[in-house]
Parts: sequence; structure tokens; C-alpha cells
Amino acid sequence: GYDVVVATDGREALQRAEEMGDSLGLLVTDYDMPALRGDVLAATLRATRPTLPVVLMSGFTSEGWPADLVAAPHTVVVE
Repeated sequence: GYDVVVATDGREALQRAEEMGDSLGLLVTDYDMPALRGDVLAATLRATRPTLPVVLMSGFTSEGWPADLVAAPHTVVVE
């Protein structure tokens, strides 16, 4: 039931998310993205949307993700 909005890098993802406002229902992000890492994107969006569901993905272990982000409610890590 989600509409997918694709961004080519982290900055574009942040811009699109801001344009979407409250209609943003879920963030799916990779850790290593050009222009803005996924953890920074997620933390920035969570600053104004604390209950935003976030799926964090990485080809590496979750050791690179900030512990407070990984442990936050509404967060899932896919390795």
C-alpha cells in the first residue's frame, strides 16, 4: 500500500521527504549513499518525525549504524 519515491542520493532523498511532509509513511535507506549517508538521512527525518518507520539496509554489519538509531522504536535493520 505504499507509493515508492526513488532518490538518486541522500540529499535528493531528504529533499523529496521534506516535499512529502506528513505523507511520508516509511523510509527505506541504505547506509552508504552518495551525498548524504543513510544514518544521517534517517536521523534528520526522525528529528521532526520521531515515529517515522525506518528500514536500514547495508551490505555490511550494523556495527556502522549509530546505536541510538538502531535501537530506536520503529526501526528495522536488514543486513
